[in-house]
Amino acid sequence: MENRYRVLGIAPYEGMKKLMSDLVEDYPEIDLTLFVGDLEEGLEIAHSNFHGSYDVVISRGGTAKMLRRNLPLPVVEIPVSMYDLLCSLKLAGASARAGKVSMVAFDNITANARLLCNLLDYDIDIRTVDDGPEAEAILAGMQQDCCEAILCDAVSNAAAKRLGFNSFLITSGPASIRKAFEHQLNGDGFCLVELLSPCPTNLNMPPVKAREHVHTEMTKYFPVGEYIDKKGGDQA
Repeated sequence: MENRYRVLGIAPYEGMKKLMSDLVEDYPEIDLTLFVGDLEEGLEIAHSNFHGSYDVVISRGGTAKMLRRNLPLPVVEIPVSMYDLLCSLKLAGASARAGKVSMVAFDNITANARLLCNLLDYDIDIRTVDDGPEAEAILAGMQQDCCEAILCDAVSNAAAKRLGFNSFLITSGPASIRKAFEHQLNGDGFCLVELLSPCPTNLNMPPVKAREHVHTEMTKYFPVGEYIDKKGGDQA
């Protein structure tokens, strides 16, 4: 087939690579090359494969953010949907009356997780991280917290396993991966992104407290998420 999209897929965990490989069979317009790598490892894979003349890179979470900052190619992020989060919460045994369940992940996961847990009245300790070392440090500090289960992205899950936690990997399901493929095929490359950002001076708070204020208070009035998803000219 002529004019196929050459896509470099960098999955943060092996299960996602297998799912992407299976689902891409439904998209003959996509010529997909797949690797498994997280954060710096994923970036090194991308740099090593620039000779492939790819049109776009597809990845998830913190790895997608790192690739976006360091590559000239467009990067399509595989989302973690509310349904993905709900499945992961149920797998970990979270409920309004469950024992202590925590979450440690990048902000692309924790922002929606806070909204979902507030809606379901789940009392879950949610910690947002920006890189691998921070995830390791936060988890090490939680070892005395008597957590029954910890939900993690791929980076935090690896650290949690090393530290002996009962951890559960938050995965992206087939619908989320299909959405990433279809964003590429539909040319949905232009987005309007609004940011919630703290100003410690105006808030009269230390920087760390100001950041917590964004997650705990500002998101109540300015919830984050994808509000307009255009498909074929229609809004969903």
